[in-house]
Amino acid sequence: MNNERIKVLYIAGCGRSGSTILHNLLQQLSGFCAVGELRHVWDRGFIKNKLCGCGVPFGDCAFWQSTAHEAFGGMDQVDAAAMHQFIEGIRLHDLPKMLLPRRQEQWRSQSGDCLRNIERLYRAIQSVSGCRVVVDSSKNPAYGYALTMVDTLDVKVLHLVRDSRAVAHSWSTQKLFEPLSSGTPEYMARKHPIRGSLQWIARNMAATKFLRKRATQYQRLLYEHFVKDPAQYVRDILAFVGEGEVPVDFISGTTVDMQRANHSVFGNLVRFQTGTVSIRSDERWRRDMTKMNRIAVTALTLPSLLRCGYFRRSGSPHRRPLAPARPETPSDTQAASRDTLQVKRP
Repeated sequence: MNNERIKVLYIAGCGRSGSTILHNLLQQLSGFCAVGELRHVWDRGFIKNKLCGCGVPFGDCAFWQSTAHEAFGGMDQVDAAAMHQFIEGIRLHDLPKMLLPRRQEQWRSQSGDCLRNIERLYRAIQSVSGCRVVVDSSKNPAYGYALTMVDTLDVKVLHLVRDSRAVAHSWSTQKLFEPLSSGTPEYMARKHPIRGSLQWIARNMAATKFLRKRATQYQRLLYEHFVKDPAQYVRDILAFVGEGEVPVDFISGTTVDMQRANHSVFGNLVRFQTGTVSIRSDERWRRDMTKMNRIAVTALTLPSLLRCGYFRRSGSPHRRPLAPARPETPSDTQAASRDTLQVKRP
């Protein structure tokens, strides 16, 4: 087996945080392959044959056909049901146990076959696409932690955070998985604002506490910053993953020319966008969210909102550029990660 490490940019955080927009934009970068929330590929792709981001069913997509053939010998040569069950069994509440070295090794030993399938899939994606960076927007910190247990994956975590009130409101609204023209409408899950707030707290706390320690590098990005200056933040992301020479001339202000369709396996309708797209902040929560729900969500998530700077006088958090990648040595990977987090830029 090829032991060269595969560079994975893992977008972590809570659902409804704008990761699909960011994912689509990163797909336009030379040397990047954005595959959406890859943790869902076994169920949504291999089993249910849902639409790929390129607009055709997963089983008919030439990219995924080639990837499956290279990874497993064909679409039907991997036990997708077993893989789906394995992935769904990785839960946030299990993460504290994983801090114990003995528990980590026990889990790694028990999960060997599934982890090898994950490694084969990511390596095949890199090989078929010819990319240098695989972009996975699965967000779930528990799955991200599992990826760091695969020695051949160089997992760099971009922790995307959006205002909890915007996230909670988005969870309460109805959103489609796929275009209405694809058949019977299928809607994404909806959550009460309180439940959405609790998930926002759990996901973001887990990303900070666990992925920060396990990933080769970790940085946080605020959605509200990104949508105001996408070109600058894409440059920051490129520096963060060590790809600083890649051009971003497809972005002009907040307008993006999206010519490359992605092969996302899961997400909302935004993943099907191509052509000229305007990047703007979705602020409908300020108008449509009830006063009671806004107060409740703010109270529940206030400590984290304060840490992120959401109540500064300027009305938005202070911009903090992402720290660039630093050279790694085989014996100092984790130390490099922790040092990078302490970099302060004006």
